Amino acid sequence: VGEEYGLGYTQGTKQQSYNAEIIKILPITLPEIEEQVAIGNFFHNLDNQITSQAQKPEQLKQLKAAYLQKMFV
Repeated sequence: VGEEYGLGYTQGTKQQSYNAEIIKILPITLPEIEEQVAIGNFFHNLDNQITSQAQKPEQLKQLKAAYLQKMFV
């Protein structure tokens, strides 16, 4: 679908390309601002979860070291 859509606007015979004038007339649809914000928030929260999970092994190692230190004073 994307290739068929793009070919209607490209120039050249061997290597199809776009120029600034073509880009200006392309009918590009964007989601409403509220949806863009919701998508941004979703990925921001996902990034936070990834960071949290990445830190978890280090926190567990520190907890283990603390327990070992208390056990073997």
